[in-house]
Amino acid sequence: MARFIAERSPEHIEWCNEIRSVPFKRFNRPTLPYLDKLEIDALWRLPIAAPRKGRRDHAVLLFLYNSGARATETACLRVADLDLRPAALTPSS
Repeated sequence: MARFIAERSPEHIEWCNEIRSVPFKRFNRPTLPYLDKLEIDALWRLPIAAPRKGRRDHAVLLFLYNSGARATETACLRVADLDLRPAALTPSS
């Protein structure tokens, strides 16, 4: 942005050079932990304490695992967004 201003407004070149000399803040972004296969299998084996919410939670976990969707993407889903028809069987050759 400062370069753009300096090119179009020569009277601000010195000010733009000061802005461009400010170092970028560097930081280490923490790595996101992922569940491995054993941890996922352990989740599937957990007993369902509350049947209705347990089925819902299990369905959400299956959806997240099988689709690779982010939790935020899943939270924004509506039933109308889903294609709940059975998958068509492909004819065998």
